[in-house]
Formats: sequence, C-alpha cells, structure tokens
Amino acid sequence: MPLTDRWILLCFALIPIVTCQYQYHPNYAYSAPLVGASSRPDLSYVFSYPFNLYRTPGGEPWCPSASPNQPPLFQCKPAIRCSPWFIELLYNPWWCTAADGSFGACCPDVYKTTSSVARFPESSKLTAMPRDITKEEMTRAVTVARQHVEEISAFEWHAWSNMLAPWQNSAAYSYSATTYASLIGQQQGWKGLQSVEASRKLASLLKLEPEYAGFALQHLCVRETALSSICREQPKCNASALYRTYDASCNNLDYPNWGRSNSPLERILPPQYADGIWAPREWPGLPPVDSVSRIVQDIDYPDNQLTITVMHWGQMVAHDVTHVPTFRTLNNSAIQCCTGDGKYLSPERTHPLCFPIDVAHNNEFYGQFGVTCHDFVRSVIAPREDCKFGYADQLNQNTAYLDASVIYGSTEKVARSLREYVGGRMRVTIIGGDYVVLPVDPNRKDCITDEYGSECFVGGDQRVNQYTGLTVLHIVWLRLHNKYANQLSVINPLWDDERLYQETKKIITALFQHITYNEYLPSVLGPNLMEEYGLLPLTSGYTYTYDPAVKAQITNEFATAAFRYGHSLIRNYNELWLDDTYANYGGELHLKDWYNNPKVLFDPIVFNALIRHFITGTAQNFDENVVDAVHNYLFKSPYQSWGLDLIAANLWRGRDHAIPGYNFYLEACGSKRAATFDDLLPIMRPAIVEKIKYLYKSVDDVDLFIGVLGEWAIKGGIVGPVTSCIMADQFARLKDGDRFFYEHGGQPHSFTPAQLDAIRSMSLARVLCETSDTVDWMTHNVFWTPSPMNPWVPCYGKDIPRLNLNLWKSTY
Repeated sequence: MPLTDRWILLCFALIPIVTCQYQYHPNYAYSAPLVGASSRPDLSYVFSYPFNLYRTPGGEPWCPSASPNQPPLFQCKPAIRCSPWFIELLYNPWWCTAADGSFGACCPDVYKTTSSVARFPESSKLTAMPRDITKEEMTRAVTVARQHVEEISAFEWHAWSNMLAPWQNSAAYSYSATTYASLIGQQQGWKGLQSVEASRKLASLLKLEPEYAGFALQHLCVRETALSSICREQPKCNASALYRTYDASCNNLDYPNWGRSNSPLERILPPQYADGIWAPREWPGLPPVDSVSRIVQDIDYPDNQLTITVMHWGQMVAHDVTHVPTFRTLNNSAIQCCTGDGKYLSPERTHPLCFPIDVAHNNEFYGQFGVTCHDFVRSVIAPREDCKFGYADQLNQNTAYLDASVIYGSTEKVARSLREYVGGRMRVTIIGGDYVVLPVDPNRKDCITDEYGSECFVGGDQRVNQYTGLTVLHIVWLRLHNKYANQLSVINPLWDDERLYQETKKIITALFQHITYNEYLPSVLGPNLMEEYGLLPLTSGYTYTYDPAVKAQITNEFATAAFRYGHSLIRNYNELWLDDTYANYGGELHLKDWYNNPKVLFDPIVFNALIRHFITGTAQNFDENVVDAVHNYLFKSPYQSWGLDLIAANLWRGRDHAIPGYNFYLEACGSKRAATFDDLLPIMRPAIVEKIKYLYKSVDDVDLFIGVLGEWAIKGGIVGPVTSCIMADQFARLKDGDRFFYEHGGQPHSFTPAQLDAIRSMSLARVLCETSDTVDWMTHNVFWTPSPMNPWVPCYGKDIPRLNLNLWKSTY
C-alpha cells in the first residue's frame, strides 16, 4: 500500500485534539561567566515537563490501527525519525512511547528508494556547423580573444588606476566581498573569458544566428588551438580512498572533475543569451528589473508552523554547494560600477565587466536618496567542462556536493588554514576562558566594525560573516567538530591528528546531509515529493542508488533562481530571549544593521539568544512579499541610509546568466506551457499574475525568479511546482551522484550498519544542545514551531538522542 494511502487510514484512527527596538551594546567584560550544565537550574516547571506531553492523544508504546482487530499500520519510533512526515503528524497528532522511553511518533518505514534524476527532456542537441573553420580563422579568433583581455588590462591601467574600488563602508563593497573570487576562481574566469570571446568571433565569421551560435560552436575543441592551456586536466584518483578530497575531485572516478570546486554550473535548459554566447538576456519587451522588483512588498505574513531555522539552514546549504563569484580587476580589486552615492559613472570610466542595475527616478524608496544606479558586476565564467567553444557557463567556486565544505573549505589551502593540527581539531578563538567562536583574521578588511577590519571571522566559506544567524551556525558546527574530535581521541587514543580530523569530518558531513534530507527538505518539499524523487532517508540498511552517470553538478537554475526561494522567508529582525524561561526579553537584532558585522557574536549572551530564536522565531510565509531588510537595505552600512535591492539583483543575475523564462521551466517540469498570462492562474497566485501581465509583453519573458515567488505551494510543501521540480532534481543528483553520500553501502568508506543507525537518530536539535552554552530546552524538530507534536523537552533527557561515538571505536 502506498505511504500516502496508509496515512489516510491512520488519520481516521487518530483522536482529533494550541516590541521593543534593541540596540546592541557590546559587553566585552563578560561579567557573568558561562554556567556549567550541572549547575543550571531545573526549569521543568516552566514547560510543565513531562506533563506537557500528555496533552496530546497517545502515550502508549504502540501505534493505532486503521480498524479494530487489525495490526498497527506503523511502528512507534523516536520522534525525530518521523521528521519527514511532520506535516502529517501536525494535523493528526498522536504520540507514542518509543522503545527507549523517549517521546515517539507513528510513521511509515522506508526500506528502499529509487533514483529519480534526469527527468528533463533533452534540449541541448548540437546544431550542425554551416562550414569548416580554417586554421587562419581560428588563429584570428584566438588573437581577438587575447586582445580583449589585453584591452581590459589597458583600461584598468589607464582609466582605473585613478579610481577607487567601491567605498569600503558601502553596501556595494560588502556585496563585492560576498561575491569575492578566489585566486583559482579568478584564473578560471579569465580563461573562460578568452574562450567566450573567441566563440563570439567564430560566430561572427560563420554568420551564426544567436539561437544556434552557442551550440554549433561546440563542434570545435579548444584543446586543438593556441588556447589549449585553459583546459582543465584530469586529476589522478585513488579508488580505495576512505575520505573525500578537499576540492571534491575524484568523487566520481569515471569523471573526476564532476562536482569539483571551480567548475562550471550545469544547465537544465539552454541559455537565452542575446547573442547566443554571453550577451545578457536583454531585449525589447523585457521590463527593467527595478520595475519588477517594485511589485514585491514588505507585508508581515509569518508562517506560524515553520521556524526561521528553515531559512538559516537553507542559506547554510546554499553556501555549501554553490558560490558564483563576480569578476574583479586583474590586480584583484573590487570593480566599481556606480558612484558612492548611487549615480552612474561616465562611460569612459565604466569597467567593461560592469552590468549596473538601472533604478528609476520615481522609485518610492531610492528616489528619496537620488539613487539611480546599483553596483553589479558580471559573474565569473568558466572554461566549458568539455573544453569546447560555445556559450558561457558560470563558475561555481565551491564543491557541488553536499559535503560540509561550508565548514571545512572547498580547496586544500582553505581547509588546511582552518586546522589546528592537534587532536584533529579546528582553529578557534576563545574569549574569557570558555566562550568558543570562529577564528579571527585581522587581515580581512570586509567586515564593518568599530575598529575597521579587526573582527572578521573565517570559515570554510567566504560569506561566513554575511549575517548573524548564518555565523551562529558556523560557530555551532565548529564547536561540534572539536567536541567530537576530543571524544574520539579518548575512545581511540592511538589515532593521530589526521585520522581524528578525517573521521570527525566524515561524521559531521554525514550529520549535515542527514539533517538536510531528514528535517530540512521535508519541511520545504513535503513527504509526497520526497518519496517520488527517492529523497526519503531509509529506516534501516543502505541505499545502493549511486550512479557514476549522474552528474551532481549544481544547475544554474537552482543556484540563480529556485533555491533563492528562501529570500521570501527572511525576517526583518531576530528576537533575543536571554534565558530558557522565555521571560527575559533582550529586544530585537535588526538584520539591516548587522550585515558583515559579526562583533555582536563576541558576546555569549547574544549567541545563545539567537539559538533560542532558531527554536521559537517564525519564518515569513513563502510568497511574493520580501522584507525591507533585503529589499531596500541589503548590505547597508552604518554610514549609509540605504542598501542594495536583493530582488532586483536576483532578477538581474538571472539575466546575466541568460536563464530562460519561467514558462520554459513549466514545460520542462511536465506541465503544459502557458499560452497567455491567465493560463498561469492554476499555478500562480492571482495577485502576482495581474501584476506581471502589465509588466511583461509575453508570458515567455517572465523571469524565472519572479515566477518562483508567485507559485501556489505543492501539497505538503511550501514551494510551487516549478521550484520544487528544480530543487528535487538537484537534491536527487546530490544523493545519487555522490559516491560518499552517507547512506550508500558497498563502498570502502561506507559506515557500519550500527554507525549509520546512530547517525539517523541525530537531529539539528541535538547539535544545538551539544554546542550551545546556556540553552537546555529544545523541541525535537527545530524546523517547526513548538506544538503538541513538537513539545519542549530537556537536552539532558532521552527525547533528543545523542550520537553514540563508541561505535567508532577502532580495533586497529
């Protein structure tokens, strides 16, 4: 019987059943030292524990039957193991006592999943070349490409030498820091630029129409030209390696560069470049992105079921699997595209790689400041993976796999810089003797602090300081790594630093993956789609769905549009509860005031208060409304009255990457393509359809990102049909295309059955319990707000299972 049908039967069997403005002032004295767990007060009375559990029907050590004299449909499990079906449990509450005595739930067992990737129709077939290219023509094209780079260098030398990069205390400067290209990324970008410019020249020589140019040129190999040095070599692989490489090379032994850091993004559909090669998706009829952005409003519609953790975790995952940088100057300076007060530069002073956003004079917000230009630089492009000529693909600076590289780094250089090289631990900063945070890099100059540049944290991803909630998660995982490394060193005293580091990293990566697939994705996609795409974690045993033919590369559509759905969930502020009684309110931490400014987290009170906000703070409802903190104040500095516009930037980035319109993805995902705007009404909210029909001339022109924001939610999820289609396909690829995925069996590095079972018992709630300083009460599923099926329970009890590290005791 399908899982959904069994849920319906169970539903009938169940008994139906409930500001102030905060300005942070740092207290560097830390007058109150952190209190040890053993000396903290018992707050059971605050949560009426354990009597709060008995308010929900159930409590027996078994699950109900569909009808009398029938066996139970499900087995009682610890509640976190039923996380994928939490939406069902929420509407049909029934708890049970698990075998270990913990708070349990009734849900289906999953013993097998199937691979469900590559659902999109083949649409990238090559177009025949109209004629052969002569050797002289190829030489001319390569010469033009090299001259183009030389011209940019000359421009920077003559016109740019007297200009500053974006003002260091401006929103544009902070934005450039988050899109920073590493040295390897920059090198790949300039190589990609040469390939693209040569392709443009070849398309001109062959008189190719834009719709064919990017495909026809893929018959020509770069390796056979004077540009051959731009082609990436294949690394040598060790098939029996027990651990991932730092840059994800050799994950796929057949295609060792797949998923590797500094590789091109994949595409679901071919790009719609205006010239077929790299000119942005801009033509008559497309409305200015400033106009499209203005249909988005800041209306407070909280999602009373999902916590803000959904947004924070989504951002952490996004920073793990993708980082598309922007071009910088040849001497590694940020590129300025507008004046410091938001005006256009003169044409002779505008960098060739600028792509500034036009802001209308009558913009309701920016007009009052006279802002008419937002800084925007084109994304770095990579040499094509097949080393052919053709259209541009953007660079992913991070590893594509969900491998916790956001914590550990996507290159060997970064990973090694974060290690302590003692006991398998990672570097930390210790304040006041016992408060542990990320290492500080005094050489970084992109953070906003009272003492400029002195308080920038470093982590596995460049964007670690972007906003406080994200930085808190970085600190949490750093602490957990070191805690587990210390415990493993006691369990295995003969392990050296390298073994302790690698084994701990392997465990942390597995937990990162498990939380994503067991808790996060079900809250966004719902259990039905999870089952359809084979994304549900197994109850026991191994998966055997790894397929080396599955390309785990991140798709451009996922990175540029679909996974940016979370921008709608963002809140303007975080609520600070100063202790577990939730009676001592510390005010509000406003997002717009703390971009790239982590100094507030040098206070342990704020760190722990933000963890409490993870548990109780609601996300905004997923819709076309987005808060002003990112709509008008993105990366605002204390020295400006305005910031950038994230919605306009998302739309503009989609056009920079030549992402086709929403309608094309509707068809690719299996629905009928809309012929008119009204054809979108069954899948989009009427309010958004009415707005876009007056902005766009053709339904085919509607930008993918604005379509994502306008969709009705699918059953059990919060995102719409196209968004969920792109996301589910991506996470299926990240599972079935990852040789090291935590559930896969039959590999030299596979976990033992007991270890895997222990990992499946874990939750983000337990991670927060293990790494907070003063937070002792939690819900077992922190992605959902407290409720009868998500009650308050103590960290010290059985209800939030711990990881049994004794299962990693080595016999050699």
